Amino acid sequence: LYQMRFGREPGAYAANAFDALVLLGLALQAAKDPADGAKVRDALRAVATGGQSYGPAELNDALSALRLGLDVDYRGASGGLDFDAKGNVSGDYIVWRVVRGATGAAELRNLAQVKGDSLARLR
Repeated sequence: LYQMRFGREPGAYAANAFDALVLLGLALQAAKDPADGAKVRDALRAVATGGQSYGPAELNDALSALRLGLDVDYRGASGGLDFDAKGNVSGDYIVWRVVRGATGAAELRNLAQVKGDSLARLR
């Protein structure tokens, strides 16, 4: 859909940026007091772990659940968004190589996927 609308593929970190804004919006709703930074900070972790799982296509449902006082777990367009003890999201990584395609245009070739939890053990 993005390519049809804008004539190009979304940027490399578009899903991550989208998820960051969605998490913030959900946290603002869950915090009940969007002016209280500590409540919003704490709500970020709360809307990313535990509770009923919601994806990008179910944002209205997630907001409705929060308004009802229910626990939500946003599963993002970029993958799982569980925060570690330091507040980082440990996701999977894809190793790409840029190659020249059949038409001569540059293309990305997926070489491997590294699970984020395997990297966490190296810290």
